[in-house]
Amino acid sequence: MLGDDARGPGATTFAPAGAEPFSVALVLDDGAPIAAGVTLSSAGFIARFDAAGAPDTSFDGDGLVYRPALMAATGALNDGCLGRRADGTLLLGTWDVDAVHVTAFDAAGVLVPGFGEASSTLSLTDADLGVGDAFAPKILIDSQDRAFVVTSTLNDTRIIRITSGGVPDPAFGTAGMVTVPTILTLAADIDDQDRFLLAGFATGQRALARVLPDGQLDTTWSTDGIATAGSDEFDEVIPLPGGRAAAVSSNGVNATVNVFDATGALDPSFSDDGLLTLAPRALQLAWIGGDLIAAAGTGESFDVYRIGPDGALVDSFGGDGIASISFGPMTAFIGDVAVDDLGRLVLAGGHLFNGDYATALARMWM
Repeated sequence: MLGDDARGPGATTFAPAGAEPFSVALVLDDGAPIAAGVTLSSAGFIARFDAAGAPDTSFDGDGLVYRPALMAATGALNDGCLGRRADGTLLLGTWDVDAVHVTAFDAAGVLVPGFGEASSTLSLTDADLGVGDAFAPKILIDSQDRAFVVTSTLNDTRIIRITSGGVPDPAFGTAGMVTVPTILTLAADIDDQDRFLLAGFATGQRALARVLPDGQLDTTWSTDGIATAGSDEFDEVIPLPGGRAAAVSSNGVNATVNVFDATGALDPSFSDDGLLTLAPRALQLAWIGGDLIAAAGTGESFDVYRIGPDGALVDSFGGDGIASISFGPMTAFIGDVAVDDLGRLVLAGGHLFNGDYATALARMWM
C-alpha cells in the first residue's frame, strides 16, 4: 500500500503474474495512480489503483484491463504510451509488426464503443503511415484536450492527431498526419504552448526537436528546430518553465541530464554547461516546486535525486539530495514518474528477483 500519511515513502506491487515492470504512470485528480505495462505474453495492460495504492475495483472489476497486439520481439511498452482525456478516457498505445494501435477505455475500464475500428481501436498500418517499421507509439494530450499519436520509423517521426471518435483528424497536416524529418523519437512530451518535444537521435547525434502545434518544426529552436548535443541518444524529455526543456542521455554506464534554454541551446545557468551526469545509467524526470527531479532504479531501490535550478543537488532532501525506497534483495527498474496534486512523486517500475519480473509502484513526499 502507498502508506505515506506520515510523509514517508510507500510502495505497492500489483499486476498480472508474469508482468514486466510498469512503463508509464499517470495520476488522477484524487491522487489515485494509473500505470501501464506488458505481460510476458505480450499483452498490454492498464492497472488502476485507489489513492491508498489498492487495486481500484471500480475499474473493470479488478483494476486491470488488457489490450493484446504488441510486438512480441520487444516485450515492453514504452514510456508515454498512455494518455488521459478530460472525460477520463484512457488511450493506450501498442504496436506490432504491421501497425501501431490506439485503444480507448472509459473511466470504468470498458472499451469505448465507436472509437476507431474493431475492438475500440484505431490501427495505423504501414500503408496508412506511408512507411514500414513504425514503432513505440506515444500518446500526448494538449491543452485543448486533443489527442496525438507520436510514432517513429527508422528515419523520421510521424505525428497523428486523432478525433474523439478515434480517426485521424483531417484538419491536421495531411489527412491527420505530419512527418518530422530526420529525428527518430524515443521520448516525447508537450509544453504549455502545445509545442511538441521530440527526443531521440538524428544524424548520429542525440537530438531534441521542438515542433509547433501545426506540426511544423519550430525554427526559433536551435537553427532548424532540432537541437543536437553530441553522441548517444535521448530517451527521456520533459518541458520546463519559460520554454526550456530537459532531456536525458546515457552512455550505458551513467546518465546525463541535458537542460536547454528557450532557444534550444544548452543552458549555462544549469551546472555551468547545461549538463549534469549522475551515477545511474537511466533516469526519468519530473518538475516539482522549482526543482528538477530525476529518478532511477539503482540496485535494490528506487533512488530519487532533487536538483536545484543551478544543477546542484538539494542537500536538504534526503540529507545529500538523494532519497531511496528499498525493495530488498532484488534489481529495481524505473519506467516512469508522475506528480500528483499534493506534490507527491509517483514512481512506476518494477523489480527482478530470482529471474522473475514484478511490477512496483511507489509514492514519495517531496
